Amino acid sequence: MNGNTSTSNAYPTHDLPYPVETLDYQSGGMANTTLGPPLSNTLSPIKQSGSPHPAIQQQNQPLTVPQGSSEPVQYPMEDFLLNYFQYRYEETVNDTKQNKKFTPYVQFQWCLALLQYSFQLGFVQRYNINCNVLPRILNDVEMKKNSTIILEHGIKVLSKLCDLKYGPAFYLMGCLYSHQLDLEFLSQFYENDPVARQIFPKKDGLTVYKKLCSGVQLKKILPLNDKKALEFYLESTHRTSDLLSITFGLYRSGVCLELGKGSDADLERAMELYELGWRDYKDQLCGYKFGLNVLKGKHRSSSHANDSIVVIKDAIKALHDVDTQQSLFELGKYYDNLGSQEVSKQQQQQQQQQSQDFLEKENKALMYYFRAAQKGYPLAIWKMGQIYEYGLLQCSVDADRSIAWYSKDMGFPLNLLALSGWLLTGGGSLEADEWQSFQMLERASTSGIGMNTSRIQYGMAIYYRYGIGCAVDKEKVRFYMTRAAKLGNSKAIEYLNTH
Repeated sequence: MNGNTSTSNAYPTHDLPYPVETLDYQSGGMANTTLGPPLSNTLSPIKQSGSPHPAIQQQNQPLTVPQGSSEPVQYPMEDFLLNYFQYRYEETVNDTKQNKKFTPYVQFQWCLALLQYSFQLGFVQRYNINCNVLPRILNDVEMKKNSTIILEHGIKVLSKLCDLKYGPAFYLMGCLYSHQLDLEFLSQFYENDPVARQIFPKKDGLTVYKKLCSGVQLKKILPLNDKKALEFYLESTHRTSDLLSITFGLYRSGVCLELGKGSDADLERAMELYELGWRDYKDQLCGYKFGLNVLKGKHRSSSHANDSIVVIKDAIKALHDVDTQQSLFELGKYYDNLGSQEVSKQQQQQQQQQSQDFLEKENKALMYYFRAAQKGYPLAIWKMGQIYEYGLLQCSVDADRSIAWYSKDMGFPLNLLALSGWLLTGGGSLEADEWQSFQMLERASTSGIGMNTSRIQYGMAIYYRYGIGCAVDKEKVRFYMTRAAKLGNSKAIEYLNTH
C-alpha cells in the first residue's frame, strides 16, 4: 500500500462559523437557530476570584420541563469539565474570529473537546455547542440531536485539519476508522497544555482526562474501515513537521501491516517502519516490536552470516535500551533459550569454551528476568519463582525464595497456581495445608486477568475428583474437565473420552 494515498476527499471541506447553528429548546419545537452571541473571548475561563463560569452559576436556577412530559433523568456534570469546554471554546473563537486564523493546534484541541463532550450526558443535556446553558434539561430524543450537532461539527473540524495536512488529524482519523482510540497519544495534548492542567483536578488530572477520552463511543462516529485507517496512519508518518504523529503513526502502521489489517500482511514493510521509528525517533514501541520480531526470527534473512549477526545485535541493543518490563523479559527468554540450545551442544562436544558461553547466557537470562521482575512484570515474577522452585539458570532450589517471589503478585493466576502447589506439598517454612491449597487454586480459577490456563482448570477437576481440600463432587469434576479440554489440555480430553 502506498503511504502517499490521498485522504483529502474523505470529508468535504467546510467553512467553520462560530458560534455554529444549534437547536432552539425554548419551546417544544426543534427549530434551527443560533443561540445568542458568542461568550467572552478571554482565553482562560478561570476567574482570578475563584468564581465559577457563568453557566455554572445558572445551573442552580430552576429548570423547566415541557408540559405533558415526565421529568427526564438528570445526569451530573462536574464544574471543572464545564470550565474546560469553555476554555477550549473561547480559545477557538479567539483564533477564528479575532485573529482570523485557523491554527491547527488550537483547532485540533477544539475537535478533541467536541468529540469528548458529544458523549458527556451531563453536558449535552444542559448545554449547547457554544457552552450556553439551556433553559431546560433535555429529554433523550433532544439529547441525541444535541449530541449529533456537536459530534458532526467535531468531524468537520477534523476533516478540515486533514485537508490542511495536519499530522495529528491524520492519526486521529485513523484511530476513528480502526475503532482503536490511542489514549497515550491524546494524553500528550493534555500534558502539554498548562491551562488544561490547571483546570483539571491537581490529583489524578491525567487519569480524569483519559477517562473523558475513554467515553468517546467510536462505533457511533465512523464505520469500521481498516483500509482507510491504514491510509490515514501512513499519511501521518509523512508530516515531518510533527514528530508526535510520526512516531505514533509508524507504530500503528507497522502493526496494521504485520497483522494484515487494511492490507495484505507485509512483515518486511512493517519491520522497516518499526526500525525507522526506533533508529530515527527512539520510539519505545517501535524499538520493542523491532527487537522482538528479530529475536523471534521474523525478519528478512541475509545470505551473509555477518549481516544477520549485526541485525541480531541491533535487536538486542534495542530491547536493552527500551528498558521496559516486556523488553527485559523478552531478552531473558532469548538468552534462556540460547542456554538451552548450548546444553545439547555440550553433550555432543564437551568443549570448555562452550561451557563458558553456556554460563554467560544463563547469567544474562537470570539478570534480565530479575530486572523485569523488579519492574513488576507478572510473567517475570512468576519466572523468578519457577527458577528457585526448580533450580534453573544455575540457581539452587530454594523453597522460601520461590514462595516469596510468587507472593509478590497474588493477582496473577500462574502465581496462585504455583502457591497452591507449595501449600499442597509444603516447602521451606511453609507447612502443607490442603484446604488453603484448594482456596488458592479456586482463586486462580476465578481470576479476571486473562491467563486462566488449562492447568488451573484441570487442577480444579483433580481436587474435586479426589476431595483435596474440598468435598468430592463429580459434577464439578466434569465441569472443570470440560473447561480444561476446551483450552486444549490433553489429560482433560483423555479423561472425558474415557469417563
